Amino acid sequence: FNKDAKRVSFNEELRIVTTPVLIPDQLIYRNQNGKEFYLVALKEDVTAIYNKFVKDANFNKLNLMHDAENLVGSKAHLYEIFLSDERRGISAPKDFSDLPNNTWFASYKINDDEMWNDIKDGKINGVSIEGFLSFETMENEADIEMQLDEMLEQLTKILNNTKWAQ
Repeated sequence: FNKDAKRVSFNEELRIVTTPVLIPDQLIYRNQNGKEFYLVALKEDVTAIYNKFVKDANFNKLNLMHDAENLVGSKAHLYEIFLSDERRGISAPKDFSDLPNNTWFASYKINDDEMWNDIKDGKINGVSIEGFLSFETMENEADIEMQLDEMLEQLTKILNNTKWAQ
């Protein structure tokens, strides 16, 4: 829950925390084995990942820090998930009105006092989805050039749709 980006909303009375899970066209930093790079989930990627999550019934497969041994158990459960979708009249929550259409949101009901306090104190500071991604190794220069052209096109779209702070 990145405080600088105001990416979390708390309902104190109900002990529910709401946050975006995956935001279309947002750069996602990764460092794997010393190799730094960014991933970008396009709108169609967000929809596909969301649909797979729902289809596979991954609603309460919650753990801390991607540790399958550190299960959340009864401390918290998924309260709701949805994609913002202007075509269907589903808006982003008011605290997240700056986020693009097709953002995946999740709300979690926190049942445990210690976990609630850890979230409020910033000791638990985000949500993440686990996925198995594959990377293609490109050796042909023409393939690399084509991929770079596609990346430049996507980055241009992202930059053109970004609201810059003044």
